[in-house]
Amino acid sequence: MKLCKISFTFVLFVLGVIQVSLAQEDCGTPIECYEKALERLDIAQKVFEEKTVEFESRTTALESQPTIEQGIISIRGTEITNLLSPDGCEADRGIVNGRVDFGKSFTEIPSVMIGLTHFDVYTEVPFRLTLRVVSVDSSGFTYTFVTWCDTRLTSASANWIAIGH
Repeated sequence: MKLCKISFTFVLFVLGVIQVSLAQEDCGTPIECYEKALERLDIAQKVFEEKTVEFESRTTALESQPTIEQGIISIRGTEITNLLSPDGCEADRGIVNGRVDFGKSFTEIPSVMIGLTHFDVYTEVPFRLTLRVVSVDSSGFTYTFVTWCDTRLTSASANWIAIGH
């Protein structure tokens, strides 16, 4: 509908320009004036068609631009006490599951990348940790952060980025 409104407005504008243009010059007989008006209208139609194609290609290009969203996930051992309390290698005691909701939903499921950017651990024993994206949908993703054995974590941070349409 928007393109039709623009088209109609453009046609009215062109007709007004042609009318003013013909009124300002002596075009001869009424038939000669009519023929000149048709020539100018043909030129205006070609320009309009070219601009319409250009407009549509720019619109398509804008629609195909990827959407990028990014953020930070912070994990504090003081908030999740089992991250600070080692219990041996018998269980996955340091599991943190979380969800990140995007600011605006994507139209398709985006690709999500996540990476540790900071971690603070006790170094008396070897530390073990993993972070992974579990699932992704158009409105967000879930992640799992896991420590095991005697790893004691005080804090960790990760950056994430989602790219899609």
